Amino acid sequence: MKFNVGVAQTVNSTEVEKNFHSILFFLKKFESAGVNLVLFPECCLSGFSSHMSRFTIEMVKPYLDQVIAWSEQTGIKVVLPTAYVENGKVFNSGFWIDGSEITSFYKSSLTESENKFFSCPQPPPSKIFRSDDFRFAILICFEAEVPPWTHFQAGQVDAVLWPGYWGWTPECAWAEEKEFGVKNRIYENVKIWRTPLLQANFVAMI
Repeated sequence: MKFNVGVAQTVNSTEVEKNFHSILFFLKKFESAGVNLVLFPECCLSGFSSHMSRFTIEMVKPYLDQVIAWSEQTGIKVVLPTAYVENGKVFNSGFWIDGSEITSFYKSSLTESENKFFSCPQPPPSKIFRSDDFRFAILICFEAEVPPWTHFQAGQVDAVLWPGYWGWTPECAWAEEKEFGVKNRIYENVKIWRTPLLQANFVAMI
């Protein structure tokens, strides 16, 4: 049995309407491509910038409703990451959309600097999602660098979905070391996990 994932490399913009136009473009592109799920980058709807602190959960809903309707119509699942504000707290979050069934996920392994800006529900919800006979973990950006069994255990998932930043230059190759001889902890984790890592990054900054 196969499970096909479409990876969307969208533009990172401070304009939500422009971001959503990019999301709709890829949804239409994958509609007849034989995929079971479409994976978008971190904060693809809100954009990754300081402007995300003004994007409330109420503002998310009209866009989310359109993606839900698309998923219901096509039968294709969507991983739609976005930041949003709720009750005065900023979440680096997203939605697992399976038709009318919507489940939130959150970035819970926050760096020291991120803790000054982002929040996460306590206790953090599970990062494991199931589709048919396949199990996925969703790790946002640097969550893929934390110790390998932080968010799931050996044998619990068949693949890791990774909406996250990698790098902008050709020097940021997939190898044991990143630029300037820095150890690539994500590379090491993938070897330990022994499972595919599927990444969606931004294609450009505007």
